[in-house]
Parts: sequence; structure tokens; C-alpha cells
Amino acid sequence: MQRIKEIAKAIAAVVGAVLSAGLTLIPVEWSPWLGLVGVIATAIATYSIPNAAPAVPVVDPSELD
Repeated sequence: MQRIKEIAKAIAAVVGAVLSAGLTLIPVEWSPWLGLVGVIATAIATYSIPNAAPAVPVVDPSELD
């Protein structure tokens, strides 16, 4: 689960890009507006997801000797 938190921003960006590319399949009349909404939604989702720090094991200094 920690790995997903570390790459959540990238997942949101990829999902948004795939959905934006899929918007080419909609009718021409709706394409500009739904494309704009898709791009804005992708930008907001990518911006709002925080970067999670990678899990770093905690080492007790007494164990280093």
C-alpha cells in the first residue's frame, strides 16, 4: 500500500491522460468542451494529490556496531 501512495500522483496523471485520449471517441460537437473539462480535471487531480515520502527503514544506532 505504501508503494501506491508513493506513486499516486503519477497514477492520477496517467489515468487522466488515458481518459483525455479517450475523449477523441466522443461526438465532434462535444469534443472541445469535454476535452477542456478532462484536461482541467486531470490537472486538478494531479495537483491535489500529495507526494508521499518513500518508506525508509528506521535503524537503531546501537545495531550499527
